[in-house]
Amino acid sequence: MGFQRCLKCGEYHWSDKKCPEAFKVYHEEYNGDEPIKIRGYCFEDAAENYAKYYNQDDYPLMDGSDTDVMIVNQDGEEKYFNLSAEQSIDYCIREITKDEANSGL
Repeated sequence: MGFQRCLKCGEYHWSDKKCPEAFKVYHEEYNGDEPIKIRGYCFEDAAENYAKYYNQDDYPLMDGSDTDVMIVNQDGEEKYFNLSAEQSIDYCIREITKDEANSGL
């Protein structure tokens, strides 16, 4: 048992962990009628993984709209989702000495 890249799903996980299921994601504005195979543990997880994939290069979801619709399909069952993204703020802290604090960093 080890942490490795899975030959089935392409993700890194423990060798004894079950791979995420494959879903078909339809996003007409980006792919037309052709689905993309996305893996996830449920419909919502597959939808989020697709949104990350779609938004990775030029961040088209950062315009604030949520008008893009995608269809996530598995074994004939379909669920519909809006795509959108929000910016987030990440905070970084580091401990400093009293002298550094008094020097007005």
